[in-house]
Amino acid sequence: MQRTAYVALAGLFLLAVGAVLWYQERMFADTAFIAFSITNYKRLYIQNERYGSFITQIVPLIGTKLHLSLRGILIAYSLSFNLFYFLVAGILVKGLRQYGLAILMCLYYFLFVSDSYFLINDELHQGIAWMFLMFGLLVYMSQRRVHFVLLLLPFVVLLFLAASSHFIVFVPLAYIWVYMMLQKDRPVPMRTMIALSALLVGLCLVKLNSSGSSQTYEREHLHALLKISIPDLWKAFDTTVIKLFLQRCLTNYWSAALLLLISLALLVKHGYRLIAGYLVLGVLGYCSLMGIVFANYGDSTALAHIETEWASLGIIIAAPFALTLVQHMRARTAIIMLAAIILVRSGYIVASSEKFVWRTTFMKEVFAQMRKKNITKLALSDPGDLPRKLQLHWVLPEESLFVSAAMGDMPQRSFRFIDFNNREDKQAFAAMKADSTGFSFCFTYLTPKDLNPDYYHPDTTQPYVVMPYAEFVK
Repeated sequence: MQRTAYVALAGLFLLAVGAVLWYQERMFADTAFIAFSITNYKRLYIQNERYGSFITQIVPLIGTKLHLSLRGILIAYSLSFNLFYFLVAGILVKGLRQYGLAILMCLYYFLFVSDSYFLINDELHQGIAWMFLMFGLLVYMSQRRVHFVLLLLPFVVLLFLAASSHFIVFVPLAYIWVYMMLQKDRPVPMRTMIALSALLVGLCLVKLNSSGSSQTYEREHLHALLKISIPDLWKAFDTTVIKLFLQRCLTNYWSAALLLLISLALLVKHGYRLIAGYLVLGVLGYCSLMGIVFANYGDSTALAHIETEWASLGIIIAAPFALTLVQHMRARTAIIMLAAIILVRSGYIVASSEKFVWRTTFMKEVFAQMRKKNITKLALSDPGDLPRKLQLHWVLPEESLFVSAAMGDMPQRSFRFIDFNNREDKQAFAAMKADSTGFSFCFTYLTPKDLNPDYYHPDTTQPYVVMPYAEFVK
């Protein structure tokens, strides 16, 4: 089992290498917004009380305080996510000797990942890492009969970091919690599990109340969940998001489907029928919840976004393999299975990279055209299907600014799309007309005095040029 865990570490290290190679492609959407906010305002930019994200945000903050180059900060920020996951898995393997948890953690970051590898600033992934560290320390301290009071403090701290990162963390957390209680050789005494369950339920209720009342994104999705009925559980399987997911299980996530079938067969063979039933219930339950909460997510939804919501299903599917079945396999068989999954999923990640490399190439081509036309700040109207191809493009001003800075432009260039039928875009256009010295960003309009002069150097002499895309490319 230890050797299999080392393969898991190798897989996570491979993702860290990709984080450096594709750092520019990964600076889009929320990641670009947070990176710009930290480097510009020189402080952590934790949103929606997701405190567990401090662990990666501290990297660009330190880089800014040390006046490192913007390129160096962005590379470090991209790497910080996967480095954090690798270090947590390393602690599980080398420090706590919780090999099964390390294997399961690795599979979470691979099984349902292709486009979402490039959408890195999803606090859910950081929350999952905190969760695995929590479980690893809990099992380790329980095996060494550490007093309950001494165990309580690190458990509460890590549980808070995990749960505060994203509400969805509670789903795989609860699944593993019950799974550990169902195991024949429980890694944690039942009395301890029951005592800590009260903390789990209490924090879940607090987070549910907070998310439902003050956090726009989570409130939007929890609204459907809070009004759930029994018929809704079955109707969920007839939704667009489920049908599309099942199609992708044949074309993209087939290794996860294969692992599920193999695990069910081996669980029955080795007499783990209760766990086999729990696995089926977990998969159906998670799919039902997805069908309720994300019912209308279809082809128009960016794959990078919806994959992050499916990722936790990987923990449900892989838990029997990592926590139970590996112990019954020959080391060579387990290693081959895990290595095969890592290689297959890595292939899908590489294939997904093309569309994100295209995004960066497209921005460079826009800048080349801007140079020809002597434009430094550009708002493109009527862009056709470009927004769809660019996927999550709401932070395009910040993204393009990063690319311009990396190219050494002085002054730096930036562009955005503008839709005159959109109220927020109309407000942005009014700001452009009122002040020609600043930059239009995704949520605000900043003048030169609002920008960190160590990194951002806008053109203060020219106003924004607003023109249709077809005219721009002539």
